Amino acid sequence: MVIVCLAACSFERGTVLDGGPPGDVAPTDMATDAPVSLLIEAEAPTTTISADGYHAWTPELLLGGYTGTGYITALPHDFNQCIEPEQTWCGAYNTYSIEIPVTGMYRVTVRYFSTSGATDSVHWYLGAAAIDENLNPDMTPVWTDDVDPIAVDVRAGHAELGLRMRETGTSIDSIRLDLVF
Repeated sequence: MVIVCLAACSFERGTVLDGGPPGDVAPTDMATDAPVSLLIEAEAPTTTISADGYHAWTPELLLGGYTGTGYITALPHDFNQCIEPEQTWCGAYNTYSIEIPVTGMYRVTVRYFSTSGATDSVHWYLGAAAIDENLNPDMTPVWTDDVDPIAVDVRAGHAELGLRMRETGTSIDSIRLDLVF
């Protein structure tokens, strides 16, 4: 089961899933071996904040090949860096309100576009996990998934996914959560 999230992400078990074909119903009792994925479109945050009053996650459409209705880029691209997670005064933040359907370990994969080591990382958090992640780009100008995604333990129910600028110029298309176990 894949659930695509635009703005807030949630579903109720046993109800018809929005946008699905007739009879596409969320299960009332998910087995632990049932595949569960949440796809959060980066261009549809619940909130967006410019911590320094200058930088922002900006919706864009310039790079082809994105999913959803666009992507976001940390702008302006002035090579500013907010390297340390403690630098809360620096850069831009987006938050995404999501509903986690099943308690478990989720692999978090960021889909991004980067052509240099100066635009290849992001800070993100989910629940209690705060991650400072280098996305390990292959430096080719294409959308790609993080080659070394990180798994975090998350409880079922409401959660907030946060995305914070680490380097300007980084473009993010989506964030996918896959239940590992």
